[in-house]
Amino acid sequence: APGGGGENEEEMVAMATRLRELESQVGEFTRMLDDGEIMRVGKVRQVRIKCYGSFGRRLMLAPQQCTQEELKELVKNELEIKGGFWLRYKDADGDLLELISDAALRSAIADAITRKDRTVLLDVFTVLDKERGEAEEAQKQADRERQEMEDAEEARRKEEEEAVAAEEAAEEARRIAREALEAHSKEEKEAIEAEVHAEDLRKRRDAAALAEQEAIREINAAVGALERKQAGGGDTSAEEAAVAAAQAKTL
Repeated sequence: APGGGGENEEEMVAMATRLRELESQVGEFTRMLDDGEIMRVGKVRQVRIKCYGSFGRRLMLAPQQCTQEELKELVKNELEIKGGFWLRYKDADGDLLELISDAALRSAIADAITRKDRTVLLDVFTVLDKERGEAEEAQKQADRERQEMEDAEEARRKEEEEAVAAEEAAEEARRIAREALEAHSKEEKEAIEAEVHAEDLRKRRDAAALAEQEAIREINAAVGALERKQAGGGDTSAEEAAVAAAQAKTL
């Protein structure tokens, strides 16, 4: 029929446009799924969970209305954890809080919804992590104690060296003191000897002075006798000999 081809063409264009819209919606849905944004899968809303721990990082989805115990079971199965473990979440302020109740989980999910990535950040801390941490802390404590012992030994060694140096200095001071005392004693002895020698010289000078005075008296007496002899006109040879002898004593 005339004009029928135009209507079919319009329908095909409309169907192609609708198909592109559906593809766009599917692409957006896929993006939201990949990004882990809160979404509706059937009738269950889910939230993205990002777990951190010694194992590294792991991303998973959990029902928004799950309980704390259900979340722990999901994490245990996903991470294949053997033994006990604890969950801590980062709140809006970035603080790590232990996840110990359903109310705490609701708070963690509420904080996640306000963030751009809409993701609950969980820190997974296992018994093995605890034991490893305790072992590391014990090793650190042992290292600190060993360092303290080494420091104490070094301080003791330094004190011993200082004590030896002090004793050597004291011995040197005693040696110098002994030498000074010996020198002083020697000086005192030499001073005493010099004083004794000086006293002996004084005595000798005094004796010489007395002898000289005695000789002068003898000379004077002999001269007087000689003069008297000469005045009387007698023999003066004996008196002259006496004067010569007296003079000889003064030389």
